[in-house]
Amino acid sequence: MNLYRKIKFVLGIVAFGLFIFIITCTVNVISITENPSWSIDFENKETIIVGYASLIGAILSFLSIIFVLFNIIQESHKYDEKIKLENKRDLEFLFDRIILVHNFIIEISEHLIKSGKKMKEYSDKEKSQPLFLNILNIYSNKQYYRFLEFDYNSVFRSFQTFKIEQNIKTFNDLYSIIDFYSDLLPEIKTNSQNHVNIKYQNKLKVKEDINVILDLASDITNNIKLSRDNNIEKNELYKLVDNLIHEYYDLIKNDEKEMKETDFLELSNSFFFKYLKNYISLDSTYRTNDSEILMNKISKLRKDIHSIHINAINESKHIDELRNRYFTEESEIFKKIDTIKVRLNNTIRNKNIDELLID
Repeated sequence: MNLYRKIKFVLGIVAFGLFIFIITCTVNVISITENPSWSIDFENKETIIVGYASLIGAILSFLSIIFVLFNIIQESHKYDEKIKLENKRDLEFLFDRIILVHNFIIEISEHLIKSGKKMKEYSDKEKSQPLFLNILNIYSNKQYYRFLEFDYNSVFRSFQTFKIEQNIKTFNDLYSIIDFYSDLLPEIKTNSQNHVNIKYQNKLKVKEDINVILDLASDITNNIKLSRDNNIEKNELYKLVDNLIHEYYDLIKNDEKEMKETDFLELSNSFFFKYLKNYISLDSTYRTNDSEILMNKISKLRKDIHSIHINAINESKHIDELRNRYFTEESEIFKKIDTIKVRLNNTIRNKNIDELLID
């Protein structure tokens, strides 16, 4: 029985006792009258009547005071109950904040793991297909920004109110992690997109250079034909350049048939490298000024392709470094995230709002 009920009970007993006392006194006054009946003779009873009236007045005054006290205590109780209800609602709101933060941390962890897997796929493709336009399919979850829109003070109050383990450090770690990833993910995406754009522009330049090489190769074969050399089939330069043209178009035709993109790295390492190797071993008597220009252009083309290759490998290494440091469960920052999840989960599982209201 709480204090309010005890006081209410005591006041009720006192009031009831006074009513009994009044009835008892009235009965006694009536009994003083000889031959009492419903018509009481009040002559020569002034002293009794005055004493009875004074007693009843005092008792009724005391009863009125009791009822006033009862009303005051009742209003005070209603006010206390109202405050208690408001406190409970506030605690429920703060507790909901903890649940919301906990669910958010779980969702963010899953998103980061998925992003890490996407980064590995992207990195592997940059290694295996460095001249292809590989896309990093990660996104910045809107939950990061929604969390940052939370009332900062309410989250901090919830951590303090429910006494989360090392609440200040946990709170600071939480917000530093959210701030970090909300900046990092868009930065990674932007840098990756810039890498793809640069690669695309470089590949366009490579295609243009290949067209220039093929035009020059075609001019070389036409010039040999126009020279009216009766032994064109025996001209080593003609056979070498003509073979270059036909093999290239056969390769392109085959790629189009299979609906796949031409791999410039393979083109450089096998096709153009083979031409340069054969050209170097070519008898100098067959060489011309145009053939030397062609050789130089092919050499430069291979260097440009190699540069694209190196950039892709560097991009792959950079992505792997970021993934290992920030997007794997073994990373240090993920250990911090797991610690926050455990502390929040313990609070959700163990803390009782009613206990906190009693405290």
